[in-house]
Amino acid sequence: MKEKYEYIKSKFDTIESLGFIKCNYHDKGGPGRMLEKLLVNKKPDNSKKPDYEGIEIKTCCDNSKYKMTLFSLIPNVNNLNFENTMKYFMSFYYLSKKKKTKTNSKSIPHFYLSIKGTNNFYLNGIFKFNLVFNDTEKKLYLDWENISTKDKHHCIYWNYNEITSAFVSKLNYLVLIKYDKFYSCGYFYCKYKSINFFQQINEDAIIKLLKEGKIVISFNISSKQDENNNLVPYYHGIRFEIDSNEISQLYKNIN
Repeated sequence: MKEKYEYIKSKFDTIESLGFIKCNYHDKGGPGRMLEKLLVNKKPDNSKKPDYEGIEIKTCCDNSKYKMTLFSLIPNVNNLNFENTMKYFMSFYYLSKKKKTKTNSKSIPHFYLSIKGTNNFYLNGIFKFNLVFNDTEKKLYLDWENISTKDKHHCIYWNYNEITSAFVSKLNYLVLIKYDKFYSCGYFYCKYKSINFFQQINEDAIIKLLKEGKIVISFNISSKQDENNNLVPYYHGIRFEIDSNEISQLYKNIN
């Protein structure tokens, strides 16, 4: 594995020497996708496997307000399939009929939730969500309640072993690259400035950090039109996210 890291490091050294580089992607994940292409000629994807030969490549910007995505993992909901699970989450929008986002000047339904183990999340003043850790069942529940009716539900969950397996399979080895950026004339310009190589030290630490609120779970589901012009759920991700400063609690540096 060290040899594979040395190959990435040699490519990084060349990229670092270029200084600020124009990024061809315009969203917040653009600098990461740009770097993956430059380093290992990788196209953007949502694979559950590491980016290169067993090594996951992540980027972070010191002054960014965004957390770093570790992986995405859809919870279990009443034994529903993927399509009906997405409809289940979108139903919170339709029941509240408040939260909307605009695309091409048309309002479309959108379900967004960002929650951690130490705080509740309130959606439009109608629904309350909270995480419940059941160490006996080895499950992490996302409970929700209708605030006005006091109707409570305990049916959304991840098994602990699903969470740790997702973490291990994608993030056993991690290359973390930091960059600076500025925005000009419609483009980001990035300077990739440091690289570190990490190995996971304890897969169960991810559950601990979830309990402490240091890992956040973010839901992002919007809508799109199908071939019949009907709105259907569009899955962007259910992401487990962490501040890059907390990485040392999951990994040891093996540079």
